[in-house]
Amino acid sequence: MWMFPFGVLVFGGALPVGLIMYWVSNNAWTFGQQHVILNRIAKEGHERKRQTQAVHSGLAPKPGQRPPPRKEVARSTAESGQRPRTNGQTARFRHRVWQADANARREQQ
Repeated sequence: MWMFPFGVLVFGGALPVGLIMYWVSNNAWTFGQQHVILNRIAKEGHERKRQTQAVHSGLAPKPGQRPPPRKEVARSTAESGQRPRTNGQTARFRHRVWQADANARREQQ
């Protein structure tokens, strides 16, 4: 594959000029498309990473802040009418929280 350009240089004189022009223009067009798309993907990735960091920094506790006592957490669960979660239920709960956060972010935009 790497030798193909050298073969075109050597044997290009025997090929029609239109074919050489097609190869060159097609490769230039493909290179341009790839450059544009890869840059767009990189920008979206950086933007998504920045948004994720902003969301996570808002959820993080303040420096020096202590976690709430266990009684408050248990009381709030009891007041909401939810039963204590087991391991299997924890994953579903986290997924619901993630879905709610994603929906809230979509509404803000």
